[in-house]
Amino acid sequence: MSERQLNPIHSADDIVEPAVRLQTYIIQRSLPDETQPEPYQPAQNPNELIDHEVDQHNNYIVKDELARGAFGRILLMTDQINGNDIIMKHLPYVTQSMKQIADEEVKMLKLAQSKYTVRFIKSFQHEIDLCIVMKYYPRGNLKEFIKSLKDKLLPERTHICKRFAYQVLRTLKHLKIKDIIHRDLKPENIFLDWRGNAITGDFGLAMKMKNEGYVRTAGTKLYQPIEALNSDHMTFESDIWALGVILCEILTGIHPYQGLIKKTNSRNIT
Repeated sequence: MSERQLNPIHSADDIVEPAVRLQTYIIQRSLPDETQPEPYQPAQNPNELIDHEVDQHNNYIVKDELARGAFGRILLMTDQINGNDIIMKHLPYVTQSMKQIADEEVKMLKLAQSKYTVRFIKSFQHEIDLCIVMKYYPRGNLKEFIKSLKDKLLPERTHICKRFAYQVLRTLKHLKIKDIIHRDLKPENIFLDWRGNAITGDFGLAMKMKNEGYVRTAGTKLYQPIEALNSDHMTFESDIWALGVILCEILTGIHPYQGLIKKTNSRNIT
């Protein structure tokens, strides 16, 4: 057995394009239906998708603040009624534009509900914020998991890669049926449930596909395809490209364009 077969690979030059082509081929084919029911069936009435519940903030106790920024805050909280830990995302909800952005995120999250997407629990207004309550995944995200693979050999990485590829592709298939583009698929936005399944989350930049067949570019540049960098356009295939890059990271332990972060452009990735 060669040294290349025994040791984890350290270059993605010969993987990224085949991986992207492979994932594009798979998602264009009909994947088998899930045998388990989805945890949530989106409402058929569009108005029901942004029908928030009454303020229930007093039912939760803050355990930790996980993130804070211009988008708002993400808190780890405990539900005092059932004792479960949950994630609560606070979005500013003051001006009409703020309300539109927050309502759209709730709408996209509800439409995206499937076996391998972050589970939406409820939403309600609290003071000047819209609070989105979601299931908490204590095993962290894929970025942290990839770091833990540093001593794993290629066969084990390949096995993990296949499983995660299928699970994220199930999500992307569901999103395509709903005419939704995620636009920010990256390891930080893929979480692990207690069984180690890949659960796609953070639909803050998700958008419905327009009649033109594309939407404006958004998200992290290092996971964007060439057309997004050159023409400011993203399509369903843009999410597939992002997944291909993520799979390369799982296989190699590094981003395929590491070292080009400060000067990322279309010439670096062709």
